[in-house]
Amino acid sequence: MSNARKLALAAAAFGTSSILLIGTAGAALASKKRGPFAELVTDGTLTTADANAIKDALQAEREANREERKAEAQAARAAVLADLVSNGTLTQTQADAISAASAERGGMRDLITEGTVTRDDLKAVKDALKADRQADREAHQAEAKADRDAVLAGLVSAGTLTQAQADAVATALDAHKAEKGDRPGKRGERGERGQGGPRR
Repeated sequence: MSNARKLALAAAAFGTSSILLIGTAGAALASKKRGPFAELVTDGTLTTADANAIKDALQAEREANREERKAEAQAARAAVLADLVSNGTLTQTQADAISAASAERGGMRDLITEGTVTRDDLKAVKDALKADRQADREAHQAEAKADRDAVLAGLVSAGTLTQAQADAVATALDAHKAEKGDRPGKRGERGERGQGGPRR
């Protein structure tokens, strides 16, 4: 066999193996992106209609509790600001200005520009809010899980799901959350900003 033919065959073999490796990696990545509901549909535990019914019910529950959670977040922020005033980190005037500016896009930047607060002041507020969220994390997670279980129980009572399906969904959601990891920092900060938290 000529050297040229050997090189051509080697190149073809390398190309094929590369495609197989890329295809395998792509399939693994796609599997990770599918999420628990798609997996339960694929393995026959749920139908697509079942999965859609669950997602719609969970979304409705979140919408129903949105205002309550927004009020809780605002109350928590007010308590954090009050603590920072009590320990001398902020003046009451600064705390009031931060609270008012939190509802406006770019409000925190304006407070810095005006000289009402410094970046260090806002960092102290951000750190205190983060610590407050972390302290309440387990309670919030337990509440969210209880809400989810109540939604699944409602779907069982309505005959939309069997108890076995509801149990499988709960297990899959718990496993998905554990696999994804608990990353409250970024999500929590976005959520806080979305509900009027400090913006830098």
